[in-house]
Amino acid sequence: MERELPLEFDIAVRSRIAIAAPARTVWQWIEKPATWNPTIAGIERLAGEAGQVGETLRVMQRRGDQLVATILRTLSVEPAAWRVQSLETEASRAAQGYVLYSLQEDGAGTIVSGELVAHCVYPATATGEFSWETFAEQASAATRRKLDDDHARLKALVEQNL
Repeated sequence: MERELPLEFDIAVRSRIAIAAPARTVWQWIEKPATWNPTIAGIERLAGEAGQVGETLRVMQRRGDQLVATILRTLSVEPAAWRVQSLETEASRAAQGYVLYSLQEDGAGTIVSGELVAHCVYPATATGEFSWETFAEQASAATRRKLDDDHARLKALVEQNL
């Protein structure tokens, strides 16, 4: 039986949202993602100090009926302005990439940008009845929707707690 090659593709998504609060206030909530991201089941610090370069977190996220562990390591940070983290799914190694958050003051509010760039590897059987191109497009679109939804929850939470 011939072994099928894994499905590999890249995702690059960006989500932006305006929040009616100063960047330092928004940053305090960004630092607590479990409060605004309902898929997060738990966060464990593996190394480093909170909010500092070298901080390494294991983030457990719900994906349907499964928990997926993702390792995030802070590569660069300027509080209330931007943070870059590497990302790697732990067990499956299905995704490796980077997450960037940047905050820009805009009058009395803040523009929040979240960007994810990742290389994804899935078993060839993961596509089901879809072509690999359709599967990759759907994965990218679903990731963008999730990021947009997470940011809408972040906005609501920050603005309700001013």
